[in-house]
Amino acid sequence: MSGPPAQRRALVIGSQCAARPRLGFLPELAGELCEVLTDPTLGGCAPALPDRPAGGLLQDPTREEVLDALDEAFRAADRAGATLLIALLGHGVARGDDFYYLTVDAPGRGNYRRDVHLSHHLKEALSDAADLDGLIVLLDTCHAGVAAQQAATGWGEVGLGRDVRRYELLSASADGPAYNGDFTRTLIEVLRRGVPAAGSTVDARDLRAPLLQGAAAQRPQRVTVDGGGWAQDGDQGLWLAHNAALRDPDDDATGLAALDRVTELVTFLQPTPTLDALVAAVRTHRCVVVTGPRGSGKSTLAAALTRPAAGRGHVPDALVHAIAFAAGGSTLAILTAALAGQLAGTVPGYTAAARAYEAALDPAEQQGLPALARRVIGPLGRLSPPGPVRLVIDALDELPETTQQAVRAAVITALEPSPHGVHRQQPPGAEAGVGFVLTARPAAARPPGAYQVPVDQPGDDVITAYFAQRGVRTEFHRRLVRQAGVADRTRTCSPSRPSGQGSSQSSCSPAPARAHRAVRGGTARRRRG
Repeated sequence: MSGPPAQRRALVIGSQCAARPRLGFLPELAGELCEVLTDPTLGGCAPALPDRPAGGLLQDPTREEVLDALDEAFRAADRAGATLLIALLGHGVARGDDFYYLTVDAPGRGNYRRDVHLSHHLKEALSDAADLDGLIVLLDTCHAGVAAQQAATGWGEVGLGRDVRRYELLSASADGPAYNGDFTRTLIEVLRRGVPAAGSTVDARDLRAPLLQGAAAQRPQRVTVDGGGWAQDGDQGLWLAHNAALRDPDDDATGLAALDRVTELVTFLQPTPTLDALVAAVRTHRCVVVTGPRGSGKSTLAAALTRPAAGRGHVPDALVHAIAFAAGGSTLAILTAALAGQLAGTVPGYTAAARAYEAALDPAEQQGLPALARRVIGPLGRLSPPGPVRLVIDALDELPETTQQAVRAAVITALEPSPHGVHRQQPPGAEAGVGFVLTARPAAARPPGAYQVPVDQPGDDVITAYFAQRGVRTEFHRRLVRQAGVADRTRTCSPSRPSGQGSSQSSCSPAPARAHRAVRGGTARRRRG
């Protein structure tokens, strides 16, 4: 998903050091932490290095690779006005008052030319990032508390001093050893299960008791922009994860299933003018309906709106916040669960608002309000997000007729300029913050006033780019593009997996037909065979 309006990005670095004993918890623990931080229902972070194959994870890098990754992550987050979360796991060494992170090629003696002088580098990068929304550093190494002390004493001029910045640093240890990744294991465990006594998010203050128990021998440290130490309030905007203790596990499972479907659809995505037209319409109109025949690419267009990285600059961040894929057996409760599970990770405060909204309903209202209004539209009306919260419902016309009617009724009610919105709890005007993108075949009934975006056939250049991305040899491109055009005219071929390169192809062979169907809606995607 695209994430919350206030963007968050994560970079996790895990490294052995050839000059030091091997650490048994790497690389697995670094990968596990990255999964938690980039889970839209937990950490809610996008990968800090989206143009790299590993995204937000760097394993066993050299010193130069670490420095390049840190610089790139800071620059990208600064351009986006995002919060940057950096975690480093591995070996560390203190030399006097200086802390060094040890990479795979480090001599391990604390040399500023050959080891990563971490706190100094972070201070300089933070100072140069004028538009960075905030910085969180998690450091799981031996002697990490020396880095914390350097941050507390040396970062003042980029904290509350000359260059105001928001930052927080958590270290696994004081000036001593750290053991077996206990700091990171405890952190992952807490973020996954949540903290019942916390609010809608979990921040460093909620970690004090678990860390002092789970990594007691290490004496974990905390430094904040407002003075450091566990007793300080810190900046609540520098949260670590959405509070899993407040979520419904069934919503999570349904929401994650929808995100898996998104991943399948946007693989080999090829942006086209149709996608650009859809993005422009979504930004302008509160209700947009994408129309086209079955198999024309409507679902892939809808999925592309939720995955800006796949759109390669064609889809802005935080354009939409949740998507539900309808099927013949889908109920309103299933669609609602998919949306709610994702909103818990993309809209700050949604989970708490949903609980408060439900608690304020009397028994008759709880039974009478449709699930979509009760669990999604109503709670969103209690919030004041900085921009519209947009929901996507794909294949509306595939639903049973009664469910179609219920969805359309909920959408129409949410879009009405009523002073009461969907329910008396919803403040006047709050419903204006909810928008919808629906997909359906052309003959399907649409909400009144909905803006229509028809799916157009992609050009030859898009189909050619698709074949290039799939690794099809260049000499076959023109022939396959021509065959894809024949498939469009005849509409006789069904999509399937492409045959091998160099094989004989007819005008209705699997590869051109599949390519045409995959990119027709402005996208290219992988289908299951």
